[in-house]
Amino acid sequence: RSLRLQLYILNFNIAVCDDILCSADIITFYSLFIFLFSKIPEMIDTIILRLTKKPVNFLHYFHHITVMLYCWYGGNYLQVKKPNGFLMLFAGMNAFVHFFMYGYYAIAVYWKGIYRYAQTITIIQLIQFVIGVYALIIAKSCVDDKGLIYGGLFIYMNYLFLFLIYYFKRYSKKNI
Repeated sequence: RSLRLQLYILNFNIAVCDDILCSADIITFYSLFIFLFSKIPEMIDTIILRLTKKPVNFLHYFHHITVMLYCWYGGNYLQVKKPNGFLMLFAGMNAFVHFFMYGYYAIAVYWKGIYRYAQTITIIQLIQFVIGVYALIIAKSCVDDKGLIYGGLFIYMNYLFLFLIYYFKRYSKKNI
């Protein structure tokens, strides 16, 4: 491996176990607070889909329910002087992916040509899950709440598995 790659990996490993909140400013605190509460509108989105008789598959239910529960559980763990970098990483990745995903949905209302980018959104989600599993494996060495780690591994590995199934069903050659 190159020295540059080794430094990136080392910095990632340190950041996962870092106490980011200890050095955070008020904007970081409010951003995280807003992120945690953004899980409620996501559940409302699911309710609206059901009320309008639109199909909602197991992946959708499982993803939204487990994300909300894990965020609330993890939010209780977020304290100064505790390793919380991995939770901040999860919040950042989730917000990043949702920015593009909900932007995609909004644009799709007006421009059907956006559908060609659906596969890219799913790939970004898959990358998020791989990074999440890697971060949790690293965090095992520094986080004392093993429920947070093993719960996260269970969730992220299931997301990866379920989204891979979704990806191959939706984007295999015979379905395109």
